[in-house]
Formats: sequence, C-alpha cells, structure tokens
Amino acid sequence: MTIKKELAALSVGALLILNGCDKNSNSESVSPPAKESESTATKLKAAASGAASELKATAQQATADARATAGRIQAQVTQTASNSIAAAGPAIAAFKDETEQLIEKARLMVKDQRWEDAVKNLKELSRLNLSPEQKQAVEDLKRQVQSLSNQAVTNASSAINQLFRK
Repeated sequence: MTIKKELAALSVGALLILNGCDKNSNSESVSPPAKESESTATKLKAAASGAASELKATAQQATADARATAGRIQAQVTQTASNSIAAAGPAIAAFKDETEQLIEKARLMVKDQRWEDAVKNLKELSRLNLSPEQKQAVEDLKRQVQSLSNQAVTNASSAINQLFRK
C-alpha cells in the first residue's frame, strides 16, 4: 500500500517538475514553486530508494525462507524413502525365501518323478518377478523336466516294444 502512495507522490512530483520548469530559465532565477518541486523530487527519490531497499530485503528474506523450506522437504522425503525401504526389507526377504522354497519344492518333484506337479510349480514360478539367478534355476529345472520326461517316454516305449517282441 505504501508503495502505491509513494508512486503516486512520485508521479505528482514529476508533473510538478515538468510543469514548473521553464525552458528559458537559468539556475540562478529559480522560482519558489520550482524550488518546492525540486524538494518534492528529492523526497520522492529518497522514498523510491527506500522502497527499493525494502523490496530487495523482502526478496532476499523470501529466497532464504524458500531455501530453508526446500531443505526441510528434502529431508522429509529422504527420511520417508528410507523408512519405506526399511519397511519393505522383511517383505522382500520373505518373498525371496518363499520363491527359493518353491524352487526347491520343484527340484524335489523332479527328483521324485512327479512331472505334472513339477510343471505346475514351474509355471507358477515363471509368473513371479524372479532374480536372474532364480530365473536361471527355473529354466534349468524346466529343461531337466523336459529331458527326464522325454527319457521316461523313450524307456516306456522301449519296454512296450520289448513286451510285444516276446
């Protein structure tokens, strides 16, 4: 509000200066209204300078406040992220353990020649988000199931052929 008043006063002073000065007058014969205009202009310059200084100080304070707020927000975000990671740690470990158990279960099914159960288990594992090592283990088990089941079919076929030959 004071800036508006100062600008209005500055405008009035500028008009007084422009209207009060005669182009042909010299500096020695300054009329009283011209002296008054010069005095008003000086006061307006001082007021404008003060307003500019005040505005600069306000802008610097606003910048400092914004930086402080940004620092606090960054610290809060960092803390929240750290807390989230810490909270997720046990869940990630449990998922990894469960996945490892499913892989081991599939290995036992292959060992026991329970091909159908092993294939179901491996399909379930394939749908999960596995680590590269886990993906490799699942792929290895799939190849092993395929190989062993093919071998079992070949052996069964040979046994049937031998039965009919006798």
